[in-house]
Amino acid sequence: RCYEQLGEPERRLRAASQAMRLNPGSTPARTAYAAALQAAGYYAEAADEWRRLLAQPGAPTRLWVELGQALLKQQLRKPEDQRQWTE
Repeated sequence: RCYEQLGEPERRLRAASQAMRLNPGSTPARTAYAAALQAAGYYAEAADEWRRLLAQPGAPTRLWVELGQALLKQQLRKPEDQRQWTE
């Protein structure tokens, strides 16, 4: 959270990645990792991680919003004629 507040997405991503490696089964660690990926602009990777989290039983419904944001940002990066709005 410190790196988030400091506006340092790459350092945030490194810290979240390390936390996830130390405890890969931790939902909070995976959630922080997905959020860090998204904050750093790795939208496709973040979307993949959100999908993995949503596949878990009892996943918080707010994660659907996070997935939607990652997918939206991923598409908006593309030239308009290459955007695909199928998912």
